Amino acid sequence: IQPGVVVGKFAVNKDKTVAYGVLINSLHTIYKYEKSAGWSASRVGECSGLIPTNVDIWSCALDATEEYLYILANNGQLVRMEIANPSNQEIYLDGAGLLNNGTFNYIAYSHFEDCHYFTQKDRNRIYRLPLGSKTLEDVNLITTPGVEDGYLAEAKFNNLMGLTFDEDGNIYDVQ
Repeated sequence: IQPGVVVGKFAVNKDKTVAYGVLINSLHTIYKYEKSAGWSASRVGECSGLIPTNVDIWSCALDATEEYLYILANNGQLVRMEIANPSNQEIYLDGAGLLNNGTFNYIAYSHFEDCHYFTQKDRNRIYRLPLGSKTLEDVNLITTPGVEDGYLAEAKFNNLMGLTFDEDGNIYDVQ
């Protein structure tokens, strides 16, 4: 979409007409891509110094209102940015202890459950964050690496690299 820029997983609106991406490293510049503009990028802002420049950002997600962009850093910090006022940013969650020191952390929004899910590659974990809550829930009970489909509490993962949802609420992960 944009030569020379390396962004993590995009956040895409419900209508699939707008996408947001954040530079993985350095200043963590936030870009907006609009279908009506041929998917050309426009700069929205930066992560206002809330996430250190030596920490990578691998993904971002919207919520049902699409008023906020949630930006997940691999040190476990979750920054929430108001899209209409990009300078309005806060550390929404400090995931130290759960997500800290992860190689890849991905965030995805579930419209089905109205919550965010996080993955952590190094720990083969999936966490759930209900909207309005600041407490992560550990949702997969098996931490032994492996590849096995099943209910979330029973499934096995190996090096989780991302996740998404279908319209029925099923989770699909990338390993």
